[in-house]
Amino acid sequence: SVEADYADMPSAAFNAGRTMQRVWLAAQAEGLALQPLAAATVLMAQKPVGGWVRPATQALIRESLSLAALKAKGDAPYILFRVGRASAPSVTTCRTMPRLDAN
Repeated sequence: SVEADYADMPSAAFNAGRTMQRVWLAAQAEGLALQPLAAATVLMAQKPVGGWVRPATQALIRESLSLAALKAKGDAPYILFRVGRASAPSVTTCRTMPRLDAN
């Protein structure tokens, strides 16, 4: 998990994303796969608009993530991911790589 200070959301989001990107590249260099697990942390940070995410639900998610990450009560990870060995992708994109002209 990557931790960040929720009080400073824009800066925290940038720093957490940059840290995860470094971990992802390091895992790739070691032949490992990384899978982001974003739903819980996104719901925890979502501003309650129109009853979409109730504050009680966010508190429960934050407490659960704190326990899962062995953090102090009220403190929670910003990004969760799992790392391990994986098979090669079974599906690939039909998009072609862009041509880079050396003009």
